[in-house]
Amino acid sequence: MSGKNRTARFAVGLPLAAALAFSTAGCLGEDTVTRASTSAKPSQATNGIDKLDGSEAFSRATKATLSADSVRLRGQVQDGKDTITMDFRYAGANRSGGTLRIGVQQIELIRLGSVVYFKGNKPFLQEIGGKEAVTAMSGKYFKTSSNNDPDFADIQGFTNLADLMKEATAESQGWRIDKPGNVGGSPSIALVSLAGDKIHIATQGPPYILQFDDGPQNRIDFLSYNEPVTLKRPPSNLVIDMSG
Repeated sequence: MSGKNRTARFAVGLPLAAALAFSTAGCLGEDTVTRASTSAKPSQATNGIDKLDGSEAFSRATKATLSADSVRLRGQVQDGKDTITMDFRYAGANRSGGTLRIGVQQIELIRLGSVVYFKGNKPFLQEIGGKEAVTAMSGKYFKTSSNNDPDFADIQGFTNLADLMKEATAESQGWRIDKPGNVGGSPSIALVSLAGDKIHIATQGPPYILQFDDGPQNRIDFLSYNEPVTLKRPPSNLVIDMSG
């Protein structure tokens, strides 16, 4: 993982750092944040993920997570003095919605297929264009395309769960099976990389990822698998088309 040392910078001249560091405490079917416990005894009936070697377990858990109908991710990461938080719902490969907050700046994102909409709060607009931007763009959504808009590629990366997970684990190698535990009431098994990054995986039902853990200040929660997600296109009168 080592995500807190990598940043994805928004390419419109913003000094916004969207650092990726999956350190998650997720739970199945609950909207709560719960630290993993290693004190719970594992159930005798498991899905077999705990019997695999580390790399195969990681691959199978990633595939299961990306195959879910929906999942919510919520958490935070420290990037220098900034606390970066995210709260996103993903419904399949190309539908998602949520918010990013970096300090006092907040960005709302909606992805519907190849179209991505995003809206910033006043501190965000002040940063990118001063008072004129605040006056002209407050409450408005920017419309971009995920297919042909490299200027917004970094920020759009948060709208695709597969890309986000790939980026967050790009530097993690040498996964090995570690201790059994419990995350939000779900029995789990931990994977640990050579760098010390930790992922908790459900050992009952589908082997969904429950937690990537990089310490108490660096966590993102995998919450509410397979629950309905409603995503709506913003009203046309509030949209500034930048998709070209």
